[in-house]
Amino acid sequence: MIIAIWNVRGFNKRFKHKEFSRIVNKERITVIVVTKHRVAKQREPKIMKQLLPNWRWHDNYDHNNRGMIWLAWDPSKVDLVMLHVHPQFLHCTLKDLTNALVFEFTVVYGKHTIIDRQPLWQDLEGMDVKIQLSWSIMGDFNVILGEEDRIGGRQVQDVEVMDSNKLLDNTGLTIMNSVGRFFPWTNSHVHNRIDRALVNSVWMNIWPQVEVEVKDPQFSDHALLSVTIGPVQRQGAKPFRFLNHLCKHKKIMSIVQETSEKLVHNTSMARVWTKLKPTKEVMKSLNIHEFSIEENRIQDTRQQLQETQEKLIVIFNNPSLFAQEKVLKHELEKWIMVEESILKQKSRVLWLKLGDSNLTYFHANIKSRIAQNHITRLVSATGELLTTNLEIENEAIGFYVNLLGTCAEQFPEIDPRVMTSGKILHRNQQVQLITPVTREDVNGAL
Repeated sequence: MIIAIWNVRGFNKRFKHKEFSRIVNKERITVIVVTKHRVAKQREPKIMKQLLPNWRWHDNYDHNNRGMIWLAWDPSKVDLVMLHVHPQFLHCTLKDLTNALVFEFTVVYGKHTIIDRQPLWQDLEGMDVKIQLSWSIMGDFNVILGEEDRIGGRQVQDVEVMDSNKLLDNTGLTIMNSVGRFFPWTNSHVHNRIDRALVNSVWMNIWPQVEVEVKDPQFSDHALLSVTIGPVQRQGAKPFRFLNHLCKHKKIMSIVQETSEKLVHNTSMARVWTKLKPTKEVMKSLNIHEFSIEENRIQDTRQQLQETQEKLIVIFNNPSLFAQEKVLKHELEKWIMVEESILKQKSRVLWLKLGDSNLTYFHANIKSRIAQNHITRLVSATGELLTTNLEIENEAIGFYVNLLGTCAEQFPEIDPRVMTSGKILHRNQQVQLITPVTREDVNGAL
């Protein structure tokens, strides 16, 4: 399924219609959203039937006199159920008929003033409480999130970004990773990042690899935003990561001591590296055998604790059961803190909301970081878009081979006649270059 949204900045000219149809067919778009079309309501059916025959569409003319939003889809590939129509957004459920993927989708065109956008933020925040499925919000919000989202123009004020950031804080929505142009809108003097895509934690847990591609603006001053939802590509082996909870293991000091006492004959830096390598392997093995299934250990410990406490209801004066209960409580605390430590470190989030351990929140942050660090697309030196792992790997290797060169089998001899034809150092100058640096020299230079 390919979803696209485009602020076309007026859609009454015929050349825009032709270019629009060409791009929809070329990109194989199955759901297209057009904002700020400035087309009268009575002209909409004729234009849509000409541009997208056999497609269906929704709009928000009944809630906004100027319309502002069209949402069209191909019914042979997508099933759409409209749930809510708003002056500044349309909210629906989308089902991909090819692979039965279902999620909720909101398309936004925000108004131009802070006060007029207030109902938008309030209603989106209210919807977040009710939505249980994966949820994506795309559109032109007409507001940035921070100073880095604008180049040129007036200085960014806190009051203009406060409401949009408050929405992200209160709902836990995440900015979908983007590729392509950083600034979707420009008037040649000011560059703004006001078109974007947001997703909830459920979406990040299912499709962390999905990105929004910011394409060229073509006939508009806004770039076309496109999202492709497809199968997840398999990733290569993960690098070793030292997890902090390993420091509390009873064997950790003996492992480090054993590897550090091994005698290695090499340079100082090489000795450190040679000792760290076997330490890494032992740490990795320890983590796999002791901590890799911490979630199962938590469930098992809870179950054992529950069974023990149920026995205590019947045999309430059994000392061995009380001792077993105490041990199980300590075990449960240990594994819960291990799990939380791992999630904190992997997600790099250093705070918790009050009342629970926010496992869903942490998992969403972890997958968001993975998505940001994973390269899913790369433009080659020839301008070709590479999407498969093999193509990206070959292009990266080829780039650095050309940059750094290859290992030469032999070097040509230095010609003394060439070397002596230019300026050369006298013997006194040569000796001065190899003179040891003293402490006085360093102090004098500083």
